[in-house]
Amino acid sequence: MSCNVEGGINKIQRKFCGRKLDMVFKRNSDEYGLTECSRYYQFNDTKQLMDGGFKMPKILKDMFVNLANSSPDKVREIVTVGYQVMETKFALLTMDSPAGAVCRINHLHPLQFPDDPELITKQLLPILETVCKEGILSAEAEATEAVPVERSHNFVQHSAIVKAFELRNKNKAELLKILDEQKQALANVRVQKVAGGKSQEIGEARKNVARVLTVINQTQREQLALFYHKKKYVPLDLRVKKTRAMRRALTPFEKSKKTLRQQKKEAHFPLRKYAVKA
Repeated sequence: MSCNVEGGINKIQRKFCGRKLDMVFKRNSDEYGLTECSRYYQFNDTKQLMDGGFKMPKILKDMFVNLANSSPDKVREIVTVGYQVMETKFALLTMDSPAGAVCRINHLHPLQFPDDPELITKQLLPILETVCKEGILSAEAEATEAVPVERSHNFVQHSAIVKAFELRNKNKAELLKILDEQKQALANVRVQKVAGGKSQEIGEARKNVARVLTVINQTQREQLALFYHKKKYVPLDLRVKKTRAMRRALTPFEKSKKTLRQQKKEAHFPLRKYAVKA
């Protein structure tokens, strides 16, 4: 039997894979979630892959199985939560079993912690909403002994459908402000979907953002068209498209140009006209 040795002298002992975590959420002997912290390597994501792709899902499933064994009739309502913090990035993992037979792992796209004071409202709000929502679920699960309550879908207030004709009378500053609000609403809906929200709300939020961007682009093109009206040079995207042959055709002035040889020929040998006697 072969074994690894270090420098041909000392035997290398095999390392056992355990369940060492940075934080575990538990009540008595029941575990409901965990947290794993690590550095974020831009060009080497081995640590991130091992923690978020293998270690955390495995432990979340073990927690889920233990809770399901204690409350078999509530297996479809049990949810275990995992937080992965990588320096300035935050990711959420949830484990549930909607069908009651197969465990489902949900990964939230990593969110960025704000590194600029001006971005605190935009970047920190989705993280706080995610943590608060899953924290409420975990607390309710602990209070009811692994019997989570139904997930509410009104955690994030969504804006109404944006009408394009209402946006055309607004100036650029107002449009940009509405665009930021709609992007923030879209981020909130994505966070809510991870926590169990409705998927069709994402489509409505994306369409609202698209409508605002469409009005901004159309208004900008109209202003540029007025600015370049009757100018000698016009940007390519504002010119009439027509066809390739029409764009490369000669102008009437270019068609009327004649060489010196052609001009002399027409002057010395004009087209003769004859009268035919009836």
